[in-house]
Amino acid sequence: MLDSPVTPVDVLAGVRYTYVHGDISYSGGRYCRMAPVEITARVGPTVSLACASYAFSEKWSIFGYADAGTGGTKHSWQLIAGADNNFTKSIAAKIGYRIISMDYEKPNFLYKIKTEGFFTGVSIKF
Repeated sequence: MLDSPVTPVDVLAGVRYTYVHGDISYSGGRYCRMAPVEITARVGPTVSLACASYAFSEKWSIFGYADAGTGGTKHSWQLIAGADNNFTKSIAAKIGYRIISMDYEKPNFLYKIKTEGFFTGVSIKF
């Protein structure tokens, strides 16, 4: 969308795949029974609201990403912010923070979650 060597900004579209599996056991007496948790998988569209970065130098940059969609749920969204340390033009170390939220509900099944935390990784560009 905005093509600049220092601050590129992109708008993206894609899909989010969600897989939920749970096992619950409970023994609370002779007459107490629990139904098993079902395995469910959902796929739905997402649209990136912004995917941007800012290069401080050839070696260091910061980035941000935000998206929203359904992902097979009522709604889902995520926010990511971090920094890159470029070892070469195609390999970089990443560190950042991610928040993802999903809300899915149908009869006898509720999946409403927000997960957040730090991440580290290595990216390889082709």
